[in-house]
Amino acid sequence: MTAASASAQTSMGFIAAPSTLAEVEAALIDCQVLWWRSPGGTHWPFAGDAPWHLMQRSVVAGDYGGEGVDGVAVERAPRTALDAAEVSERDRVTAWLDLLEDPLDRQVVWMATARLQKGEACVPWSKIRRWAKSERTPRALEHRYLRGLALILCQLNGWPVNRARAIALKGIDRARD
Repeated sequence: MTAASASAQTSMGFIAAPSTLAEVEAALIDCQVLWWRSPGGTHWPFAGDAPWHLMQRSVVAGDYGGEGVDGVAVERAPRTALDAAEVSERDRVTAWLDLLEDPLDRQVVWMATARLQKGEACVPWSKIRRWAKSERTPRALEHRYLRGLALILCQLNGWPVNRARAIALKGIDRARD
């Protein structure tokens, strides 16, 4: 979707459903960025998460006073606040995960798009298998990911759900650099 078509759609008051797996994946990756920028966000939005990792990182690094190794204050740049349109977009795209009946499918789709958002060339399915505590093989998780994206695509467009398997088998065409 181009910026011009996106602005035309929002100015007319509607947002078109994605028409390809790549568009669904791109929207979920963009949603990851919005969750990262949200206050208290950055993790799976359906589970409570304590900020222990934020406290532990500075203790492990020996940074008790908020200063870096060289005595220079190390502070993160503040995250830019979300505007109302970004909050509604984040919530709209996150609601797509509710279209998946199986909690494992939701978790796999969310974790895989998080890895892609971090700039990884491919999803580490073995790590996702371990993080999700799944008995399935990494290859099976990859198939569930594609099927999950295809189910979201079919339900958003009002297509028959049995079409999702054929769409998932085609996969996602990613441009190689």
